Amino acid sequence: MKWTEGTNVQIDVRWGNGDGERVRSFTSELVQLAPDVILGVNTAPVRALKQATRTVPCNCRDSRCAIGCCEDIFPIRYHALDGGMISYGPDFIDLHRQAAAYVDRILKGAKPSDLPVQTPTKFELVVNLKTAKALGFSMPPTLLAHVDEVIE
Repeated sequence: MKWTEGTNVQIDVRWGNGDGERVRSFTSELVQLAPDVILGVNTAPVRALKQATRTVPCNCRDSRCAIGCCEDIFPIRYHALDGGMISYGPDFIDLHRQAAAYVDRILKGAKPSDLPVQTPTKFELVVNLKTAKALGFSMPPTLLAHVDEVIE
């Protein structure tokens, strides 16, 4: 079967933005709509996930529903600082340095269309051991040996 939005599938997105109360409200709203399937994805830090799943209405805990956390590796460093288990992504300080050099070249007369496209060249891996421990994970020493920052 081919799925076509608006014909045989409807996708409603709710963005809780890390607010547990908002996520609970959205969950109740979706359950009241009585859809065939509910897939809950939480990309918020662990504390919001715990708040949200603790109050999921009981009638959503059947075979039609799936609620989980699909991002345990976040793309931005501050997610790990704010409770995410692992973040891996571009080093934004390095990106700003690159941008400053680009602006300097433009201010000195270079045409932006003549400059090459730049992409991140430096990435950082951050592990939050506090979160890992709270979730019952132990980090392998081989992973920790390659981490740029460990939050304990």
